[in-house]
Amino acid sequence: MPQTYVIYAGQAGQDTYAITFDRISNEHVKVYLDGVVQATDTYSIVEDNVVFDQVTTGVETVEIRRRTPDAPEYDFVSASTYNASDTQDAYTQGLYRASEVIEQTER
Repeated sequence: MPQTYVIYAGQAGQDTYAITFDRISNEHVKVYLDGVVQATDTYSIVEDNVVFDQVTTGVETVEIRRRTPDAPEYDFVSASTYNASDTQDAYTQGLYRASEVIEQTER
């Protein structure tokens, strides 16, 4: 079972689809309809769901994918103060990105 994405066969009249994977930030969630990335102003993320502004027609494929940035989100410099949460998030970012790459190559 994939850990970095979920694919749904669109249901006519449905506007809400569950996000089934963990993420650091909702900004790391990308939404595709029939393989075309959707602009972020066409849907909202409410808790663990993608909610489209317009309902789906039922003929499209809905793909929700985690896309963790390649660039480090944290910059640890010598003699700086950082906390355990920042360290954990930096580790998680690397783990998530590696998982995404593995799943992309195995598809």
